[in-house]
Amino acid sequence: MGLATLYNYAPTAPVQITRENYNAVGGGDNIVGNIRRAFKSDTDFEIWDAAVLGTQLVDGVDYELRDLDNVLTNDAGYDVYSAYKILNVAYQACNLYITYKIVMSYNDAATANAIIATANTIIPNTILTEQGDIIYASAPSTPAALHHGAAAGYLLQSGGHAANPSWVAPPITLTDADITINSTLAKNTRNFINATTRLTLTLPAAMAKSDIIEIIDIGGYGYKIKPGASQTLKYFNIVTVTGEVTNSFVQSKTGYSSVKLVCETANTKWQATEIRDVYAGKGYYMGGDTGGVTAVIEDMDFVTLMSTPIAATLDNAKTNLTGVSSNVKGFALAGYTVAYVKTVEDMNFATETSAAIAGVLSQNVGSGAGVNSNTKGYQMGGWTGAVTAVIEVINFGTEATSTLGAVVIDVARYGSAGVSSPTKGYCMGGYAAADYSTKIDDLVFSVETSTELASVLDTKKSGVSGLSGTYKGYCLGGDTGAVTAVIENMDFATDGSAAIVAVISAAKQGARGVSGIVSGFNIGGSVSGTVIDMFNFNFETCYTITAVLNTAKTSGCGVSGCI
Repeated sequence: MGLATLYNYAPTAPVQITRENYNAVGGGDNIVGNIRRAFKSDTDFEIWDAAVLGTQLVDGVDYELRDLDNVLTNDAGYDVYSAYKILNVAYQACNLYITYKIVMSYNDAATANAIIATANTIIPNTILTEQGDIIYASAPSTPAALHHGAAAGYLLQSGGHAANPSWVAPPITLTDADITINSTLAKNTRNFINATTRLTLTLPAAMAKSDIIEIIDIGGYGYKIKPGASQTLKYFNIVTVTGEVTNSFVQSKTGYSSVKLVCETANTKWQATEIRDVYAGKGYYMGGDTGGVTAVIEDMDFVTLMSTPIAATLDNAKTNLTGVSSNVKGFALAGYTVAYVKTVEDMNFATETSAAIAGVLSQNVGSGAGVNSNTKGYQMGGWTGAVTAVIEVINFGTEATSTLGAVVIDVARYGSAGVSSPTKGYCMGGYAAADYSTKIDDLVFSVETSTELASVLDTKKSGVSGLSGTYKGYCLGGDTGAVTAVIENMDFATDGSAAIVAVISAAKQGARGVSGIVSGFNIGGSVSGTVIDMFNFNFETCYTITAVLNTAKTSGCGVSGCI
């Protein structure tokens, strides 16, 4: 048979097949298509591990092309193969998606018709015995019957290449339940928790392996999960104590969290397999004025609500710093030692170590407003011996520093509060050349432009503290000519600002804020300088916690790390 008679031979215009699905191809030679096809190599052949996007396998590392067809290669003018082999064991048993261009099929029309004629001679009724049976190929050209499932509702599951299909039990279906009081949960339920206090949820006494309980907090007050007397529950790295039914439990750390529990041993052992909650997180208060400048760093544990000095300290004692936070580090920008400086010191959240970095700000400056996007931190304004409107930048990835040049805040000032939404930072209040200010300037992260907003603070103030929640930021306390306890918000959706009902525990200025997911903490300040107030973002409530700073201080900076 000559090349001209080959079935679907198209070397100059091969048809492309995009992400054709193959399952568990194993480690041997494999063909593409139901009938062996010849295909182009190089950039026209791709293997991916997902139907969309995913990871592309690497030729020569994860797979290799096999069965080079010399006749077709010579005629087409490029390499033509008809098989491939998966080399990487990690991809031999999963779904793969192959893109290729068909040069030809190896069966001509006569051969294909012969195959069809042979298939038509098979009489299905000879292998079907009961209603609900299904025909499949147990081997090439060998039909067989898969008899109906053991019970109604079972699902047909492919065994992949060179394996038979089978019936499998359907997945567990969860029943919804609304929980408003302390309750014992039922197995295979999705529980929506809605109350005005934290609820106690007790696990059921009887459950089979793989049974499921889901808990979703829609009220925002959280939940406590208690195993029974003979049960244990694994949650993050916590394992409850078997037999201890009073004090051995786990509880959500943030409002609106959720968890999926799976029974790993019937009636006795449970595992939290999917958790949407913050288990660990800390803020850090760096430096400050204790009557003299200090290099001490004190932490604020968002889980235990405890605060202690850590081993790491700033390289140089200083006050009037500006804090910005990435996902892995906080940065204390500039500040005052015996004079204003432009150095930058980091705070590594994972190792709790601190060191000066190579980058420095463009000028010796202090008391700016710190805001941050996912990729950069910004100091807006500050004091250099005179008020400044300059916006300084630190790139979190490279730790390089720069300014925004002509982009500045509308009125030069210092002592402003910085709060951050996912898309904008806000510089709230401060002290300008001759008076306290009510002005609010934004900084749009995507285009790095700054504009004075129409919204203003209710009262002129400086020395304010900033906290950033999910939907709003908050400006706490400050100096209006006299210290104040007022809290004003910044609505991220509307760019509107207003005073709220809640106030901080005492009128003060120079406190600093660190922000967790559900709560922020207003730390220190010029009055009662060891006090820490906790502000709940969900309910806009504020109260003093038991923990205090080791030493009374003001005008340090706060950085926030959440995991």
